[in-house]
Amino acid sequence: MIKIKAGRLNNLSDARFFSTFSEWLGFDCDPLSSKALDIVKAKEMMAWVTGPRIIGEFGDAPTAIINQYATNLMLDSIEVSSIPDMANLATNISSIYYRIPIHTIDNAATLERMLASLGDQIAAFILSFEKDQIDWAKGYVKTLGLSLLQDLCELHPIILSYPFSPENVLPITQLLSLQGIELVGGNETQIGIRSFDELEPILEILEVA
Repeated sequence: MIKIKAGRLNNLSDARFFSTFSEWLGFDCDPLSSKALDIVKAKEMMAWVTGPRIIGEFGDAPTAIINQYATNLMLDSIEVSSIPDMANLATNISSIYYRIPIHTIDNAATLERMLASLGDQIAAFILSFEKDQIDWAKGYVKTLGLSLLQDLCELHPIILSYPFSPENVLPITQLLSLQGIELVGGNETQIGIRSFDELEPILEILEVA
């Protein structure tokens, strides 16, 4: 069964919904995000969930901000888009998840070198693709090519972030040896009210809900 990382969570409806079947819950703590949680709100939300590994998502935040959240929230796992100052990272942080937007990679060799050089420091790499960067039916994968992506998934712990749909999620998870996939949280229409109609068909196919 494929493991799921819930990403960019910013409300309790998402946190409680995803916590019933996800391996990882990623809470939006990125100071550049318009939906970022402050420490007080993040602590309130995290107190409601048990089971999945809790990840603070920080983007390119400086180490000082990461440490402030990690210390107050007792986080042992963080997600970043740039490597923090490892020597000065809060001592309770034991796992780092590294997000790589594929549009920032100029060629396949660059990505191969990056994964190889960081492998012993990273719990998992989150490869983030936009919809037009992959045509699964034609075997097209922007920058990398499908065969290389398959090879990288065999060599490294990779979580795939992509606009999944009921039509593509099963073929993708069958093509690639993934550590997991990322499904992204949404917004409440009002406090405590959130529709999951767009996610439920995907979860039914994956047989996780």
